Amino acid sequence: MKICRVCGVELVVGKNWTESLKKYYSNICLGCEKIRVKNPKYRPAILKYRVEHKDEIKKCQKEYRLNNLDKERKRNQDYSKSDAGKKSRKNNYNNLRYEIINHYSNGAMKCMCPGCNEDHLDFLTIDHINNNGSEHRREIGTGGTRLLKWILKNKFPSGFQILCMNCNFSKGKHGFCSKHR
Repeated sequence: MKICRVCGVELVVGKNWTESLKKYYSNICLGCEKIRVKNPKYRPAILKYRVEHKDEIKKCQKEYRLNNLDKERKRNQDYSKSDAGKKSRKNNYNNLRYEIINHYSNGAMKCMCPGCNEDHLDFLTIDHINNNGSEHRREIGTGGTRLLKWILKNKFPSGFQILCMNCNFSKGKHGFCSKHR
């Protein structure tokens, strides 16, 4: 029988003691572990341990995920459906979009069509300069952040510009922006 070295409670796996605590911290219950982790006095030691044992920790995490695929999938699905998951996805999308618009507008954060001064972020779009957006989306897939991630992954390739919705729609319909011609 194992007893918590801090509070003296009997340790039972699944109740107040986990396999990871059993492996790394031996005789400490979950309650005492939570207190220890939150205590600023222990933060440097925890960070130092993580740096020194980075590969070992990664290996254990990978092994755990492989052995608990269903549990991990469920946890990920639950998180993505939660308010926090939705908020996180929206923030990631907005940050990614902001970074790309900032790059292709050369920091001006406005429509690049001559004569147009639209600078409202919600109205700005990423335009394929050569009108090959349809072909490109077939190659990389559609939906969500695919185009944004593709642009970032390919280190901001040429062939894109920032237009407002009106200029982009007009260019798609007429081949040029009829408003600012």
